[in-house]
Amino acid sequence: MKPLSQIIREIQREAAELPTGDVRAHIQASLELLAEYTEVLQRIRPAAGPDEEADAANDVLYTALFTALYVQELVTRPVDRFARVRLSVN
Repeated sequence: MKPLSQIIREIQREAAELPTGDVRAHIQASLELLAEYTEVLQRIRPAAGPDEEADAANDVLYTALFTALYVQELVTRPVDRFARVRLSVN
């Protein structure tokens, strides 16, 4: 298993290489996946084994981390500025 610091660096590097639209798409997909994993974690029955609980918790944590790193990348990018131009027939 890779150390967490290495996983974080890899995700940051990957996010930095993507166009802004793709970063937004990854965030949206990650949020949907996070919701699914959270539901799975909440549905685990009390008689479930510790491995099942740990796997579900890891899925939630890694997806939350992934999402947060992509959001961090998105907010550090410069905002596109658009100029308004008025055309006049005079």
